[in-house]
Amino acid sequence: DDIEVALDYIIGRNGKQRDAKAGVRLLYQTAKDKPVAQRVFVERWEQGDLDDGLSTLDNSEWDLIIPWFKVQYEKGKRRGGLVLGNEAYRGKDYDAAARYWRASGEAGCPRAWYLLGNLYWCDEDNGGGPKSMRSDAKAKYAYERCVKASGKWDEAWIRLGAVCLFGDKT
Repeated sequence: DDIEVALDYIIGRNGKQRDAKAGVRLLYQTAKDKPVAQRVFVERWEQGDLDDGLSTLDNSEWDLIIPWFKVQYEKGKRRGGLVLGNEAYRGKDYDAAARYWRASGEAGCPRAWYLLGNLYWCDEDNGGGPKSMRSDAKAKYAYERCVKASGKWDEAWIRLGAVCLFGDKT
């Protein structure tokens, strides 16, 4: 079955050399028509197995994938909120982005906390949310959660320090 062959490449099993790009491409092609493959795609993404193969997908393909994450998110797979938050942010729906990133962060995704911190700390001109969403306290909280979830994330440490040094002290 194509799902198993794709996983063989993604994981590097059953005599297949690990080739995440080939595995992602095959899994994507299979998932276009099979809901079970869509679920597997989201689950493997949540486990980090697809990270180094996702560059094979273009923007139009990502547009097709978003609903797969939405379905799984509604079934309780909250880490996929990172993808949904990115999509909401791209569409300038900052409230939705914040909700998705918070849920994804609470499900164990440090990157979601980092993005949420950026949303509250920066303004649109600097790659964050609108000035009306700025909240030093919320940014600090999000960066702290990112650091706790992944102490290796240097940029989160830097942002946390900046909020503490230059924020409103709230």
